[in-house]
Amino acid sequence: MATASVQYTPDEVVERGKAIYEQSIRAEVESGNIGRLLMIDVMTGNWVLGEDRIEMARRLRERNPDAANFGMRVGYPTAEKIGSWPFLPGQPGGRP
Repeated sequence: MATASVQYTPDEVVERGKAIYEQSIRAEVESGNIGRLLMIDVMTGNWVLGEDRIEMARRLRERNPDAANFGMRVGYPTAEKIGSWPFLPGQPGGRP
C-alpha cells in the first residue's frame, strides 16, 4: 500500500524549517554550537548537527526516506557567505 507524502515548495521548506528551529530547537542548540551546521527534516521535526551536509542528509533520510531537509548554520542568517566578511562581528576571523 502506498503512503501519501506531502510535497513542499522550496519556500515552504525554508519557512517551516525556520519556524521549527525557533519553536523547538534554538534554545537547545544555540549555546555552544554557533557556526555549526544544522539540518532539519521539516516533515518530522527531526534534526542533526554536523559539518558534513551529505552525511547529515543521509542520517535524516534513514529515519524518513521522504525527508524534506532545511539546512542552516547555527547563529547565522545563512549557511554560507559570499564576500570577504563573516556575518557576525566579533566572531573568530570576523569584522572587528
